[in-house]
Amino acid sequence: MMDIRTVAFILCSLLEISRTHGAALKCGGALAEPKGEFFSPNYPDPYPVSISCTWTIQSTGNRIVELTFPFMQLEYVNWDADCRFDSISVYDGPASEHRLLGKLCGNETRSFNSTRNELTVVFTSDSTFPKKGFHASYSFVDVPFLPEYPQKELVTPSPELKDVKCGGEWTVSEGGFTSPNYPHHYPNKAHCTWTIKSTGNRIVELTFPTVELEPDWVKDCRFDSIKVFDGPASEQRLIGLLCGTQTGNFTSTRNELTVVFSSDSSTSHPGFKAQYRFVDVPSLSEYPTPVPTNDPEGKVQIYKHIHLF
Repeated sequence: MMDIRTVAFILCSLLEISRTHGAALKCGGALAEPKGEFFSPNYPDPYPVSISCTWTIQSTGNRIVELTFPFMQLEYVNWDADCRFDSISVYDGPASEHRLLGKLCGNETRSFNSTRNELTVVFTSDSTFPKKGFHASYSFVDVPFLPEYPQKELVTPSPELKDVKCGGEWTVSEGGFTSPNYPHHYPNKAHCTWTIKSTGNRIVELTFPTVELEPDWVKDCRFDSIKVFDGPASEQRLIGLLCGTQTGNFTSTRNELTVVFSSDSSTSHPGFKAQYRFVDVPSLSEYPTPVPTNDPEGKVQIYKHIHLF
């Protein structure tokens, strides 16, 4: 008697034969237009079993590639965090030998930015249980300059967050802290909060002499970021947002600063080093009222002094 996966394989194979007989499915290709989209074979009908498709997206000049997945429905089993059945892999370069930016399956959707002119997308399916597939869209984004491709070591698996120190409260007059595992790569999916608290008429001066996080050329720091808040919690005024190699100096209005570090599920870097000290002042002012912003999306107004390298 045949097991369920064998039966499913036969049924899926017959389905694909009836669907694709006499017509070739589009699977992969080279994309060079400034803006476009592509789909899994057969989309929005189920994709074929046992396929491998590669798309290479290539810009020119000082333009990177921004890739998004508005829709995704791939085979997924809740115990398979490695996406071993059907998956999409996104590589930062013209081939799959370059740095892996992310691997997706199930209903997961994400956005990706290339470091230079090219991204490579590889879609694979196994022999059973095809789903509707995916819809991908991309565009080229102008940037001031293109850096070198990051070293291959950036894909080294990061440590589990439970094994490293993350966040804390600081009340001594002078000190410092670092991202988890610094100067080695910080963990994925980290969320760490440090509170720096003085007493009396003393404010907090905070400096980031070293920052090396995942860059975001759109400058929204959507992937890995450091946020600095003027107060005892992240609900207070946001005075700094750092990512990439941005560094900055920040000063509290009153006795406390809060620092929140977060990382996404891929591409970790060495992280950051922070230093602080308490500074005597004649008196402490009230917390400022947030300045209204013309941003139609209502984003928080950011007050910062940042140096770009």
